[in-house]
Amino acid sequence: MKETDPSPEVRYVLEQGLGCAPGSYKASGGVIENFTGGWAILCFVGRNERSHYWRKMKLSVAGIITRNGLTVPYESLCHAEGAVSDRTPALHRGDFPRCKTCQRIAHRWGMK
Repeated sequence: MKETDPSPEVRYVLEQGLGCAPGSYKASGGVIENFTGGWAILCFVGRNERSHYWRKMKLSVAGIITRNGLTVPYESLCHAEGAVSDRTPALHRGDFPRCKTCQRIAHRWGMK
């Protein structure tokens, strides 16, 4: 494995969660520890390979217990929905392009 290859955890998320063919994905910056929101890539959110600006959904509980552990739901500024769990963590944006709708709204609201 080359030094620039993603870790096995990141590779699993890219291949299983995003449906990327092995070795064909763009570079991600790796897993975001303690993700609370912002620009990131979440698993199982479309197949357009774009990063979105995520915010936690307002719930009366901290998250939902699933077979993947504690799952915390998020909603992007463009209203895509996703979730973060122990098995499907959020990934740094890396060189994935940003969602144009999220970027426009984030700029308007003064977010980075």
